[in-house]
Formats: sequence, structure tokens, C-alpha cells
Amino acid sequence: MTWGVFGAALAFRGAYLAWAGGRVWFDVPALDAQIFDGWARAILAGDWVGRQLFLLNPGYAYVLAFLYGIAGPGPWVPAIAQAIAGAVTAVLIARIGVACGGRHVGWAAGLLYAALACLPFYESQRLSAAWLNLANAAGLYWILVPGPRSSVKAGLAFGLSAWFRPNVLPVALVARSWATWLGVALALAPLVVRNLIVSHEFVLTTVAGGIVFYKGNAPGPGLYTVPSFSSNNPTVEAKEFREEASRRTGAPLSAAGASRFWTAETWRAVRADPAGWTARMARKAVALVHADEPSTNLDYDQFTRGAPIRMSPVTFGGLWVLSVLGTLWCWRDPRVRALVAYVAIYAITLLLFIVAPEYRL
Repeated sequence: MTWGVFGAALAFRGAYLAWAGGRVWFDVPALDAQIFDGWARAILAGDWVGRQLFLLNPGYAYVLAFLYGIAGPGPWVPAIAQAIAGAVTAVLIARIGVACGGRHVGWAAGLLYAALACLPFYESQRLSAAWLNLANAAGLYWILVPGPRSSVKAGLAFGLSAWFRPNVLPVALVARSWATWLGVALALAPLVVRNLIVSHEFVLTTVAGGIVFYKGNAPGPGLYTVPSFSSNNPTVEAKEFREEASRRTGAPLSAAGASRFWTAETWRAVRADPAGWTARMARKAVALVHADEPSTNLDYDQFTRGAPIRMSPVTFGGLWVLSVLGTLWCWRDPRVRALVAYVAIYAITLLLFIVAPEYRL
């Protein structure tokens, strides 16, 4: 089963890469991908630590620097490596399925993940989706295996996932396992120490939390709000939010202080207009489970028009339906209930912040 699922997933991704190669959105990084590209080049040039707190999660910058070090900067080595990571993730999903429902469930779960239409597109970008999914799948696999060693491995995987995006940390916190917490702590310790050295403040991962929380919950008609003082340009966004926070408080704020300010501002906005906030949460909930890919940084529908992956019948919305049916069928198994808890907690973190297409994978 392992090689069958791996081969199917890799072939699906290979077909997309053969089609996408040479297209602008594949060759030229934009927005967050552009930042990671420049960041990886800086790491290769010797700037391993940086001089300020991170706005974007740093894990992918280091992975990309390693990949660039193999054959130089460019799209192909990251895309191929991430296609392989996606195929390995499909195998882990299959093994989770075997653990919860037997061999047939494992085959179905692995092949459905392998053929999910949107995955090759996001995995081919210079973004963290492939590595984040791999770390989360590894954590889920090990948390289903009994024993303290497996729990430590699960914690290490979840901690590494937080280097790419910290949404999984609440899952680790409710695991009620000292071994899992130990693994998370070991994985995050270098990042916490680094942040303490450069800022003299305790910052777990990045200072983006308050900014993203505000954008995802401030009053507005869409899935998130871009305030009037922000250009929505990730290269200067942290500076803009920090300057506005300092202006409103009348005192210069650190990056971490500005993040705390925007967290407090968000709660004030929610209390001032609970009905509007509830309506936004409803819109985000629909976007979270919808078959269509919500457009933020990357327009999936436009960039994949005519791509072979669009022939796959497996969509994100369809997977939700199959997941609910499978959960009801296997509900008596405590491992299935553990997976449901993971999905529920992870979904809540997305709803509380921003529902972006690559975030909900």
C-alpha cells in the first residue's frame, strides 16, 4: 500500500509540474513567496539569525535556503522536493486510516489525499503548505501510536509544524501528555531563545498574531479586513501596524507590544459589534468547508485553468462530506475521536484568525 499511494500521489503532482513549468506564477515568487525567496537568499549569504522578531513564520525560509543550497535559487528544486513531501504525507494519511479503520480505509484516505485537486498547486509554490502538512500528518500518526516515545515524536512534529504556522499548538496543549509537551518544547526552544536574544522579550514564534487576529476579526464585509493605514504589502505590513499602534497609544511600541495592542483592539471591536463579528465568523465557516478555493494571495481558479489537476473530482468541500460520513461510521474508535478533536481545534484557530486557501489544508 505504501508504494501504491506514494506513486499515485507523486504521479499526480508530477503531471501538474510538467504543465506548470515556465508559467509566470510558477517561476516568479510573489507576495509571501517573494519574501521567503529573499529571506532564503539572505540565509545562504550568512544571515542565519536575523536582527529582529519575525513577522512570517521562519521554518520555510530555512527549508528553502537548504533547497537553494542544493542547486541554486529557482523554482524547480523546491517544487520537486515539495511534491515528494506531499507524496510522503499521503502515505502517512493512509497509515492513519489503517490505524483507525483498517486497510481499506487506509487506501481510501491515502488516495483521496493524493488526488486532492488543489494540493499540487499550493505545494509547487514557494510557501510552507507541503512541509506544514507533512509535519502535522507525522504528529497525528505518532499521537495514535501508544507509548511515551511516540508521544515525544508527536510533540516534536507538532513543534516543527509551529515553525511553519502555529495553528497546531492548541492541539498539543490539549493532548494531556507530558511527553507530547516535552517534544513541542524541544522543537520550539531554539526559536524562543533566538527571539529572546534579539528582542529581550518572550515571543513563542512571531509577532504576527495580533496583526492577523485584527485583520481576521475587525469590522468589514469580507473574510478579512485591510485597514486604511495598511498597504497589505507583507514586506512593510508589520511596520505600518506598529506605527499605527504607536500613534494611537502616543508612545513608541516594540513589535511584540504592537501585537498585543492589536489583540486588545480586536476584542474591543468584537464587543462593540458582536452581530457583525458573528456574521463574519459565519462567512469564514462557509469558506472553510466550501469546495471553491477562496482567493487571497493566489488565485487558484485562474492559475490552474486547463491544468490536469482540475480533472480530479476530489475537492476540499467533497472531502468534508466524506470525512463526516467516515467519522460517523467509525465513531466508537477513540482514535477517530482524537482525529475529530484535532480537526475541530485546528478549524477553530482558522476561524479566529484568517481562512485562507493554503491555511485550511
